Amino acid sequence: MLYNQADYDAMHHFVKGRLANLDLTFCSTMWDNFNCIMQDAIKRFVPVCTSSNKRNKPLWMTRKVFRSIKRKGKLWKKWRQSKNDTAYTEYRKQANKASKAVKLAKKSFQKKDSKEYLKRTLSPFTHIQGPRVESKLTDDYCNLMIALVSCFYTNI
Repeated sequence: MLYNQADYDAMHHFVKGRLANLDLTFCSTMWDNFNCIMQDAIKRFVPVCTSSNKRNKPLWMTRKVFRSIKRKGKLWKKWRQSKNDTAYTEYRKQANKASKAVKLAKKSFQKKDSKEYLKRTLSPFTHIQGPRVESKLTDDYCNLMIALVSCFYTNI
């Protein structure tokens, strides 16, 4: 259940309308009726989480790395079934290739990620500049920056 995405206004009106018709004479049935109304409201206005079969993979993993790891697993199964020396050497070669591919993928991802991080953090006042139009600030943000600077320098 995704309670944070529920339509609480519609749920409120629904429950309010149903509670107006509630029989208040017997205490034992009041709770049952109220519980039924609330369960019905939850079924109608709270969306249900749908599961997906999408596999969550690490951000650094590329198709090439994934295929290499998968091939290593297949060769491992092949060696476990045959117990053949040639199958084992083939598996070891693929295992080395897979570990090398993983290391390279992680390294390139970290390098790319660090470049993006530096690009975001090295430009000054990125948190107050706002959107840019052809590398110039829009008039509203220029006025805002001028007002902020004047507030800081008027007290000197």
